[in-house]
Amino acid sequence: MGDLFTQKFWKDAAERTVSSAAQGFIVGGGLAGAAAATGQVTLIGFPWLAAAGGAGGMALLTFVKSLAAARVGDDHSASLVNLDA
Repeated sequence: MGDLFTQKFWKDAAERTVSSAAQGFIVGGGLAGAAAATGQVTLIGFPWLAAAGGAGGMALLTFVKSLAAARVGDDHSASLVNLDA
């Protein structure tokens, strides 16, 4: 079982959570679809609530996966893969 009380684990989990939240914000906001449909994305027409929901949902799921990975994957890491094998 991995160790939840190491700085390496928490830095790894934070990096994964933040990057997933950023990706969820873009997907939740539908930036690609909006840009393709209108040729532009404006601050007024941007679906902020959907983007925030996508970011929050992906961040939560990624953080929970990181906690589960501490029991399954690499020690001292938020990875599900055992990097030492």
